[in-house]
Parts: sequence; C-alpha cells; structure tokens
Amino acid sequence: MTDCFFQKNGGSIKSVEIGLTLLLCLVTGLAVSITADMRLAWKLAIIAAFFFCTALVVFPQKKQLLIIAWILIHPLSIEKVIEVGSPLLPDFIPPVLVISGSDIILFMLLLILLFESIILQRRHVWSFPKAMTPLFLFVAWNLIVFLLRPISISSTLSLVHLFKTTLFVIVMVSAISTEHDYKIVLRAIAVAVAIQIVLVYYSSFSGDIIRLSSKITNSIMSFAGADSGLSNIRATGTVGHVNQEASFLTFFSLPLIVLPFLHHRFQRILFWLLLCAAPVAVFLTYSRSAWLAMIVSMLVIIGLSFHYRLLNIRIWVYLFPFILMAILSLPIISKLVLNRIIHGDDGATSSRIRSIELALDLTKKHPITGVGPGLFSTASLAYYPPQQITTPMRSAFVTPNPMVNQFGRLEISQIQIGSKIFAYPLPVHNKFLLVLSELGIVGLLLFLWFQWRIFFHIQQTIKSGYGTTLWAGIGLLSAFVASLIYMNLDLFSDDKTMQILLIVPILAMSLHQISMRDCQE
Repeated sequence: MTDCFFQKNGGSIKSVEIGLTLLLCLVTGLAVSITADMRLAWKLAIIAAFFFCTALVVFPQKKQLLIIAWILIHPLSIEKVIEVGSPLLPDFIPPVLVISGSDIILFMLLLILLFESIILQRRHVWSFPKAMTPLFLFVAWNLIVFLLRPISISSTLSLVHLFKTTLFVIVMVSAISTEHDYKIVLRAIAVAVAIQIVLVYYSSFSGDIIRLSSKITNSIMSFAGADSGLSNIRATGTVGHVNQEASFLTFFSLPLIVLPFLHHRFQRILFWLLLCAAPVAVFLTYSRSAWLAMIVSMLVIIGLSFHYRLLNIRIWVYLFPFILMAILSLPIISKLVLNRIIHGDDGATSSRIRSIELALDLTKKHPITGVGPGLFSTASLAYYPPQQITTPMRSAFVTPNPMVNQFGRLEISQIQIGSKIFAYPLPVHNKFLLVLSELGIVGLLLFLWFQWRIFFHIQQTIKSGYGTTLWAGIGLLSAFVASLIYMNLDLFSDDKTMQILLIVPILAMSLHQISMRDCQE
C-alpha cells in the first residue's frame, strides 16, 4: 500500500505562474461568457488568444499550458458550424462539421508531441495503456463496417468523429505524463467547473441564458409545475444543451474529490465549497439523468470512504454545515423533484422508449455488423418509411413540445443554426444501444471491453494506494459509475459530448500509469 503518486512535488513551474495563468483564463472565460453581443465576444476571444499565444512562447511547460487552455475553452462551446452536404429530407438539418476553439488547442498539443518525438527524438512521449487496445480495435471495426456499407456523407462524418475522439484520448493521455501534470489538470478542471457553476446559478436566478455556440437555440428550457401558471427554469451555462451542461458538471466535478486533501486550510475550504456547489448546480439543470448519476456516485464515494475508513473528524467538521443546509432544504427540494418527475416529463420518456424499440428492431436486421456508423437515422427512414406509419409527422416548428414529434419511427426535435431552424433526427438516447444498432454485437463487445479496461485501471489504482491516491481513485470510480449510468439514459454522439464523456477514461489511464511508474521508481 503506497501513496507514491502524491508524495512528489515535481515540476519546474512556480505556483505563482500557474496561478496567474489560471486567473487570466478564468477572467477571460467569464468575460467571454457574460457578453451578450456575439461580435464583442469574438473580439474578446481574439484578445484572449493573443495573450495565450504570448504565454505559450514564454511559458516553459507548453504542454501543461495547452491542457489548461483546452479544459477552460472546451465548455465555452466557441464553435464554427460548416454544412458539408444535403439533408436527408427537406427541413431536416444538413450534415455539418463542427470546429471548436478547443480543437485548435488539441491540434497545437498534437504538434508539440510530434515535435518532441520526431525532431527532438525524446523517448516515452506517447503513452498507450492497455485500455487503448480495445479502443483501437473498436476504431478498426468501425472502419470495416464503414467499408461494408454504401459510403455516405453521414457515415464519413461519423468516422471522422471517431478518429478525432480517438486522437483526443491519445494526445491527452500522452500529455498528462507526470504527477505534476495531473495536479494541474485537476486545478484547471476546478476552475472550469467553477465558471459553469456561476453561470448556472446566474441562469437559475435571472431566467436568462448565456450561450456562445451557433448550433443551438437561445431559448431557455422550462417545465410547468403542479401549481398552474408557474414554471421551473432548467438552468444552464455555455456547454450547450441543458443535459450537456449537466453531464459536464457531473463528470468533471466528481474526480475533484481529492483536491481538498492536497492543499492547506484556506484552499481546502474553497475546494469543499466547490464540491458542495456542484451538486446544487446539477440539481438546477433539472436533468433526471444527472440527478441519478450524481446520487449513485455520491453513494459510491460514501460507501468506499467508510470501507477504507477515510472519514475522520476533520472531514465531518468541514461537511457539517453543508449537510445541515441540505437537510433543511429537503422539503423544497422534494417538491421540485416531484414536479420534474410528474409534471415535467414533456414526453421525453415515451420518446426514448420508442427510440429503444427502434434500435432493437434495427439490430435484428443487422445483428453482427449493424446498420453502419452514423446511419441510425438513415436506416430508420429506409426500413420504416413515413408513408407506412399511421402516425404522421407533426411540425417541430409550431408544436409546444418538439420532443414528442415523429417522422415515421424516427424521433425528431428542432435545432437552430444561426438564424435557421431545422428538424433534428434523434438517435437512441442510449450509447450502448446506439453502438449495437450501428456496429452490431461485435462493436458493442469491443466498446464494453474498453469500459472494462478503464474500470480495471481504476481498480488497480485504488488497490495500490492509500491516502490521497486512494481518494483520487475513489473520485474516478464514482465518475466512471456516473458515466455508465449516463450512457444508458442520454445521447453521446458528437465531438463535444464524447470529449466530455471521455475525460473520465483519460484521467483514469493517466492516473494509473503515473502512480504505477512512480511507485516502481
């Protein structure tokens, strides 16, 4: 039982430099986020880019700076949407390629790694943990199925998306190579989560919405409560759709459970405040998937903390005020929860059940190879044409509840890109069934193998450590459990949502490699 990982200080960067960098990014992120004028927001983004490039030149640890930049920029959803083809049907959204500000950061990080490995010929630049094996096989199977099906723009974009997310995993795992890198990543995540918490609170209390993405509508979501005439606002930040905001807060906040144990008293209090504010922000999104994932994950943390006897008197002293506030607010919380469950469904549950049935029917037609990557909607319209369905399409533009609209057996919602509104075909809100229907049983088995390897890495980290290392492993395990729950209940199919989801495997692989290597040394 060792705690090698968090015993070393390591790194040549002064804490003042790190603090100034995080402060600059925090101020810039908030300035861009609270700007209603999009043109001014882009001006601020350009100014921030100038300061960032300047810092990149003088900052000794460029990889660490780029990782910090990616973590803080990605949730801002500064995106450029490019139409690359014709829609399936009139009024449907055309195939689009989304390029975000965080993609530029990722590309710069890739260039630095290539420079170190090819030009400088440094050893051990790239990291390939054992969990990479099923991931690479999964990519290979996608390519095989892609070649077996008629090539289309939708399947091509799906393959590009997969290559991009795989490259994201490789680059991030390779860049987070030391215990100092990992600590900096956690602190940067804490700043990013803090920004989104502030924005969610602002959205909840003001009824306003702040978004920079051009791919989504600017109208805020709400649902009616039991009392007539009253509506409950589903607060959100800049990540995207309110469910995407909830998933970000869930996956990014849970691994931070180790931070209060790495700092002195004042910083420890700040991190405890952050960890207690995050579940409240998740609650204000009124995302039922996030509620379930957060509750189960917190139970995992509590259970393992008791199992390893980690909860001492000092921790209870820090947590007592928050526990007391939670108990006193239970009457209000319970009423809001019941309103969301009973009166705020808006047809989402029935829509998802129909999508599950559709996914299973598509799987029956192609059980081994699936219908093809990215072809869920195309196959749905091909096998179940709308004219053969008794339920006609209802306009997504005039009905008050676009989530229950159908076109054939395909569920549709509406999405706004710039000034245009499109019908948006929804794949099944279950990552496992989406993989099964598009890539068959083989694809699902490879995907499950990848999940198992991530669990194995986390389990090894927990078994081999104690103290802060153990807390870090417990935080990752709780986030991993949350991701499994979330993948059964929500949609993860584009670059942004998949990169949010993959932050947990990246941290798990990085922590395992660093802790094992440092302990061996």
